[in-house]
Amino acid sequence: MVEEMLNGFLIAENTMVEYGWITSTNFSRTLVKCM
Repeated sequence: MVEEMLNGFLIAENTMVEYGWITSTNFSRTLVKCM
């Protein structure tokens, strides 16, 4: 039970990191286009 919760937490954390990286990358590209 505890291991499943930890695995779910790690997966969610990795997804958030990847999504945040993609979002910041798109944001940077948008800024460059606007300039």
